Amino acid sequence: MALTAIYQRNAINHGDSGVWLPIFQALFNRGALGANSIDVTNNSGALTVSTGYAGIDDGTTYGQGVIQVTTAGSVSLVGATNNNWHALEYSVSGTAVTFYLTVLAGETDESFMSLTMKGYYDATKGGYYRVATRRTLAYVFIRTATLGRIVNTENGCKGFRGITMIDYVDSTGARTQKYIAKLDQEIGDWNMDSTSNIYVYFNHAITYANIRKIDVMIKYDAGTEYTPLNYFYDTTDPSLLNGGIDYITATYVILRRRTGGQFDSANFDSTSYNRGYVLIEWET
Repeated sequence: MALTAIYQRNAINHGDSGVWLPIFQALFNRGALGANSIDVTNNSGALTVSTGYAGIDDGTTYGQGVIQVTTAGSVSLVGATNNNWHALEYSVSGTAVTFYLTVLAGETDESFMSLTMKGYYDATKGGYYRVATRRTLAYVFIRTATLGRIVNTENGCKGFRGITMIDYVDSTGARTQKYIAKLDQEIGDWNMDSTSNIYVYFNHAITYANIRKIDVMIKYDAGTEYTPLNYFYDTTDPSLLNGGIDYITATYVILRRRTGGQFDSANFDSTSYNRGYVLIEWET
């Protein structure tokens, strides 16, 4: 298929008599229809839509424009399907905006967005459209009547906020795109001086095969001079005398300090104290 493209110049002030509006409208559509400054968040358990602007192109004459959320508010979870992804969408009619929370049947892995979900992006509209008349603001996972993970769609381009798109090359040299998410999780209370290991449960289950990397940072007890962060090394390497990641599953990681190592001391024996962080990267 031959590559084709068109150029639209700016409208000229006090010029372009009779054609100013079509020129302006063409430029407006190319930016505003894909624009999105709205955030969808979990606000104390409520699925909340922030103030802001977002474009829409539903394919009709009067369905091309921009919505404005003038007052932030919540979308009801009543009728949502437990343990399933949903699309938070909106449509327009006249000046009215309607929001929908639509279940995506079969999408039950909170950690992963399927190729179907990622494939809803429409480059001509600059947004995600599961159906032609509704633009998707975010993908929302509903647990058992509670909110789980929320992934906002990107502003005017393919992708999702907080998720990195990378080139992936397999063993045959074939290239595809992977979507990499990160989770920064507190370790919590851990008296390393008296307890050799701890289970850190992830905020949501992560498909084990899609885990790409795990880093651990350990804090000194609160009240020391600097409270620096220290790398936590892999226990499988005997030359590293501190400790490391002992075991990984889709729901938790076991951290283990090495007996006689740096962390087996009174400098790490505070209780009711966040001992540090686990940073996990996975394909989503």
